Amino acid sequence: ADVSKIKMKYTGDIDKIETSTEGNILINTPAGEIIDHAPQSFYKESSEKISSAFELKGNTVSFQQQTINNKQQTVIIDPWTTTPTYLTTSNAAFDIDFDSNGNVYVSGGTDPYKLVKYSPTGSWIWTFTNPSGWAADRWYSKFCVLRNSGSVFISEGKVIAGNAPKVKKINQSGLPAFTSDPFIGNNEIWVMFYNECTGQLFGFGGGTADNLNLQQIADTNLLSSSIKNFNSCALSNNDIASVKMNYNGDFYALMISPNCPNNHILKSLKDSSYNPPPTFDVPTSYNYKELINSGIPGFNTIIHQTVRANALALNNGYLFSYDGKTLNAWDKTNGAALGSYVVNSSYAAGQSRTHEGIAVDECNNVYVGGTNMVHVYSFNGSAFLPLTPITTNITGEVYDIQLSQPTNTLYICGAGFVTDTAAIDCFQGPLTISAIIDPCIGNASLIVTGGTPPYTYLWSNNATDSIVTGLSNGTYTVTVTDNSCEKYSQIATINISLGPLITVSSDTAKICIGNSTNISASAIGGISYSWSPATGLSATNIPNPVANPSVNTTYIVTVTDAYTCSAIDSIVVIVNLLPIANAGSGAAICIGNSTQLSATGGISYLWSPSSGLSATNISNPLANPSVNTTYIVTVSSGPGCTATDDITIMVNSLPTAFAGSDVAICIGNNTQLSATGGTTYSWSPSAGLNTTNISNPLANPSVNTTYIVTVTDANSCSATDNVMVTVNNLPAAYAGPDVSIC
Repeated sequence: ADVSKIKMKYTGDIDKIETSTEGNILINTPAGEIIDHAPQSFYKESSEKISSAFELKGNTVSFQQQTINNKQQTVIIDPWTTTPTYLTTSNAAFDIDFDSNGNVYVSGGTDPYKLVKYSPTGSWIWTFTNPSGWAADRWYSKFCVLRNSGSVFISEGKVIAGNAPKVKKINQSGLPAFTSDPFIGNNEIWVMFYNECTGQLFGFGGGTADNLNLQQIADTNLLSSSIKNFNSCALSNNDIASVKMNYNGDFYALMISPNCPNNHILKSLKDSSYNPPPTFDVPTSYNYKELINSGIPGFNTIIHQTVRANALALNNGYLFSYDGKTLNAWDKTNGAALGSYVVNSSYAAGQSRTHEGIAVDECNNVYVGGTNMVHVYSFNGSAFLPLTPITTNITGEVYDIQLSQPTNTLYICGAGFVTDTAAIDCFQGPLTISAIIDPCIGNASLIVTGGTPPYTYLWSNNATDSIVTGLSNGTYTVTVTDNSCEKYSQIATINISLGPLITVSSDTAKICIGNSTNISASAIGGISYSWSPATGLSATNIPNPVANPSVNTTYIVTVTDAYTCSAIDSIVVIVNLLPIANAGSGAAICIGNSTQLSATGGISYLWSPSSGLSATNISNPLANPSVNTTYIVTVSSGPGCTATDDITIMVNSLPTAFAGSDVAICIGNNTQLSATGGTTYSWSPSAGLNTTNISNPLANPSVNTTYIVTVTDANSCSATDNVMVTVNNLPAAYAGPDVSIC
């Protein structure tokens, strides 16, 4: 489809429509400005990003988009942005996460806090509302999502002293599946976390009466839990605000405590069963304070409070932290400080922060929340380099950022908005996938490095091995997941082409020798064409050359696609000889006479001009022209080839015959006739003539006779005339009777 033909026309009470520098459409109305944010596009199957933009003409908006290379994939235009109106009246979205199907989960609002699930396109699916009395209707905790199942776990951030917190499991339909018994040992769980390595849920928190801060819940059915202190602090109020887990099961935590070393970052090892002491325990310059969040509406009262903070991010190289103002990088092994950057000197930090949220990819691109934007930095091992911030669709303070590295998508939420956007292209995910592909025969073999083997594979055709064979034409995606505690996944796209699908204009083409014809080939996926032999072709490297061979020729076309796979087809050009046209020998006729023409050499004939002919479409018409005429005959053969010949018919005038003047003779006498006008003569009747074939025979008729002479000239044309010979009787002479005299 042609996306440029998709158009949106704005009508109504509009003052002005224009395009901003960010590519948004700004609609000025008497009621205020409406923003239609710049489109973002991607392939549905592989999540590969596609460059796109609005085009504004008058009040009509259409889309511009880069050339679509793979027309067999579905293209999604303009990922969603929504106002989280399902989170009670404040519309504040504090935390965001996603599952493997691209569904998005957001929690926040005001008491009662709510959890909302959106589809990958931003459609509301369900809302779960914390039940009355949950966390005393005042304390907020961070939920976690099981990526594969879509189950969500939410805890009571804090309960009244003397009680223990519970955890609730919400199924993928938004209904409560289980509610645990109170987990004894502490009275606060601020952050829920799923440990892929152990299959356990971790509840990080603290308490006012003890130093225990890690609930290890046996399984996702919430049947039992054990609790421990993992950081060696022996005093109460030993709270955990933010946690990130490494691929090997080790975790990093930000501790906030008025009694223990405050604002420290710690690392706890899976191999030590998360028992103290931590591998490192390093101080930060941050000023987080237990239950104090004075800059974030909803948490800045004594009624609604939280300890949780979106402050840590982790990749295979470094640990990063952010307090709403200052961004830090840490050595993952020993906690050494590697770099620091003040994002904005006017931003409040820690307990006074007005925004938060941090994410990082494997290319060390770091994303942190700000006011009406996400700040972006590149870390080189010692320093942060500012990049272009993300502002599209971000309409308030940012509270949380999550990055899906397989799809290269940032999920962002904050004060009055939830959105997603494209992250910086980074092909250095936790897993690196290379492929040995023979696309022309449909085989692919994956080589995976990084993460923790063994790996699992899920192809879009449901294959589950690293090697697949016999694939048909098309684009395939394969999701590779490692065996680490984080279950890192990476998506690879495999293009298989068994050669272009060629369609030729016809299997055979017929021409007459000396003529030409267009031969053509079209191929789905074809990018280059090669015809052979070259003899008789106008070109060999185009889809539709002109062919003019002199003999029957089979032309073979080889079409190659973008993957260097090729296919062949052929067209036979049959060259028919021209017929041998013969109009016959020229002829002469006398005017008024006709002659039969006779042409040979074909199966159909056409004579011209038509004047003087009895027919024009037969081989042997009668010709009776009145003047000298050249007749042209077009002779056609069975394959439709034609040739011409001509014949000239000479038209001769008739001679002027003159038989002489009428004459009278006496009976018994003769007279000499004398005809003129020709070269030969023929008289009739012959009676009384001494000869009939000369111009001047002697005539001695005994009765009145009309003699007709046929005069023939040198062209054998004849004419006649006649002469009347009147025969007079002799007079009856009478001399009288005989007399005798003496």
